[in-house]
Amino acid sequence: VSFPTDTSVFEGQDLSVLVDSDSPINLKWQSEEYMSCDDCFDPYVSPNNTADYILEYEDEFQCFTQDTSFRVELLDYSVFVPNSFSPNNDGLNDEFIPVTVGVSELMYMYVYDNWGKLVFETTDLEMGWDGTVNGNPVSPNSMFTYKIKVVGESSRTSELIGTVAVVGF
Repeated sequence: VSFPTDTSVFEGQDLSVLVDSDSPINLKWQSEEYMSCDDCFDPYVSPNNTADYILEYEDEFQCFTQDTSFRVELLDYSVFVPNSFSPNNDGLNDEFIPVTVGVSELMYMYVYDNWGKLVFETTDLEMGWDGTVNGNPVSPNSMFTYKIKVVGESSRTSELIGTVAVVGF
């Protein structure tokens, strides 16, 4: 028998769930959050909060009864920060910019060189760093440190700190 595992979805997103069994089983779902059915093998869930879904099941002869559960974490936003980019004007990864979903505001994005000098800053979600300092391209294969703070649509904030490589031209 295979069961769903812990996962996450964005607010307002449905999730298809699938239970697969080689032998006949009877099952019953329990949850405080919405499920499309409580006795089927493939319900979909629409959580309004992070939720646990419990599945009680037994073989067709009722020789055993088991239960299992999985958690669906409700996300209100996501931020992916690339670890490298290539500012060579080929139209692919030419600027360093976070990829966001559900973010309402970029409080700041700072990029620092190896000596801690600020080389780029913005509060515009649509503006990325083009790999230049004072209008001059930086050396290929050099590393920079970033510090980014975002606000999600629910007003929750996250700060991300890391490094980014400027790769060959």
